[in-house]
Amino acid sequence: MKIVKRLIAAAMVLPMLAGVTACKDEFAEYSAPEQLSQAQVYFPVTNSQTVELPSLDGSYSISISRVDSTQALNVPFTVTCSSDKYTIPTSVQFTEGQKDADITFTYANLEYDDFDTITVALPDDIANPYGVQKYTFVVGCPAPWTPWCYTKGQWVNAGMDPEAWPLSQTATTCTYTYSIIFTGNDTDLPISYRQSTLDPEAAQIRIENWCNGETIILDYNPTTKKIYIEPQFTGFTDDGVGDFYLTDVTHWQGREIAGYESYYDPTTGLISLCTAWMANENHASCYGYGYEYIQLDGFYIPNYEFNATMEGILTDVLGQPNALVNIANIGQDVEAIKAYIVASDVDPSAVADALAAGDVEGVDIVEGNNRIAIDSELSGSLIVVLAGITEGEVVNVKALPFEFYGSGNASPWKNLGIGLFQDDIILPNFTEDGSYDAWEVQIQESTETPGLYRLIDPYGPGVNPYYEALESVGVQMPGKGKYLYINACKSNGVYIEHQSLGIDWGKGDCGFVTEAAMYLSNYPIEEIIEAGLTGKVQDGIITFPAFYVLDENDQPTEDIYQGYLTLNGQLAYYSGFNGKVSVLLPEAYTPAQQAKHAVARHFSLNAKMGGRGISKQKRVSRILGTVEFQAK
Repeated sequence: MKIVKRLIAAAMVLPMLAGVTACKDEFAEYSAPEQLSQAQVYFPVTNSQTVELPSLDGSYSISISRVDSTQALNVPFTVTCSSDKYTIPTSVQFTEGQKDADITFTYANLEYDDFDTITVALPDDIANPYGVQKYTFVVGCPAPWTPWCYTKGQWVNAGMDPEAWPLSQTATTCTYTYSIIFTGNDTDLPISYRQSTLDPEAAQIRIENWCNGETIILDYNPTTKKIYIEPQFTGFTDDGVGDFYLTDVTHWQGREIAGYESYYDPTTGLISLCTAWMANENHASCYGYGYEYIQLDGFYIPNYEFNATMEGILTDVLGQPNALVNIANIGQDVEAIKAYIVASDVDPSAVADALAAGDVEGVDIVEGNNRIAIDSELSGSLIVVLAGITEGEVVNVKALPFEFYGSGNASPWKNLGIGLFQDDIILPNFTEDGSYDAWEVQIQESTETPGLYRLIDPYGPGVNPYYEALESVGVQMPGKGKYLYINACKSNGVYIEHQSLGIDWGKGDCGFVTEAAMYLSNYPIEEIIEAGLTGKVQDGIITFPAFYVLDENDQPTEDIYQGYLTLNGQLAYYSGFNGKVSVLLPEAYTPAQQAKHAVARHFSLNAKMGGRGISKQKRVSRILGTVEFQAK
């Protein structure tokens, strides 16, 4: 950049030198200035271009002057103002011999940090042509704040309570972790804080040199610890999209939504921002949303993590069934892990709290394989609740689903064998050209509802051949016990209801739903089939129709989709752009196909999720009309 600036400066100097040379032998003709007979009224240059008022109600004066003061003079002028909260006269009176006067305007009911533009213009017949004839200034009342403070020492010197200092005690920098439009970390970013002197629940956190060198300001409530982000330019511009702005989901949606809040934890120095990256000047389109994080330097970050996988059910020599759970990578700050088995509809957090309080006698868990006895009274869909406990408090909770049928209860699912799953839901978002191979999965059918199928662990370790490659690019995959349910009870009315896939690539829990399932709560299945929205099963092969993505004028684009990805239960992206979501049931999976797909494969994946988002203004609308998504 410095080299460019020198080149530009040189380019600006050369024409000037050329001009001097060209005029070297020429003489300018002198003409005396016009003698002015008017009063020559003007606005002094000492008038400020920005006026910061001391209060929300009051008065303020601007200066006006004249050259000829021999006579009394009434000076009219025109006023334009972007607000009706200011009362400004339209003339000012000079007495005989008076050269300077004041134009005083009054104001009332202003709001802090709400600035307006005012222009005062003189008529040509009395204005000084060599002075300022039109004075434009920005005026408003800035919110009263403490100075920006980078350290606790600066905070105390400003007269503030030492105990109210929320940032680091030892550092003045932080790290911003991107996950939506960009990935990676910005380190050593200066961070500072200020507090309103009028409102104890109003404060701001400022981060400098963020994104493309911009400064971002977070509104912070010291009482609730919540954070809000007014839309701010990121310094990033995309040729095909326009300028990108950062805001939060609350501002984007115009309301607070549980599970999508931004907040600050002063005990760990971690700011969790539920961001929304908006494009264009009107911020109408969201090109990605989810959590990004700011970690303040100078904090000790406890490690409460541990990995847990359900390995299966083991019946010992005494006939006691046990859930076999493997534990690995226990964080150094986890003092104990306790386990308890309950029905899948029981709240895991409540069970964890009971384990920490000693109200429930759990099993002590160690690193490696652990056996947790299964109560013979339990049957059906169960979960192993694992509670990480430190100082008597729950610091981490995990729930591992599994199925067990004891006491003579028969499983409501029968094994059909090995089939083939062609995924167009997740993998196209992580491959360079959107291509990938199908893989083998075990498939079951409901004994109570024939035609209701489920794929066992389609994204789990040991099943999904892309598992390790996806983990390598930061995708968190599920353990065992996760299913993908497909309703094919009607051969021409196949759909996938909304369900969690147990996948998180840094934006929250990912789910999937096909187009047809969006209408189940509003229309009978026969009408949805007639509208052509459902898939079909034929000769043991399950396929789903593809639809065109509509533009802002409801016209079809070149993009197609088969369903929708959800993040934390909310519609986020179109999915199925290659139109390949399909399943070969075991009856159609021939020996030749099995031999082909039994070959070991290795893949290199790259995270590239972005775009194809669903605008907040645009409802999902197709043949049957407008519906609203309901997460299940």
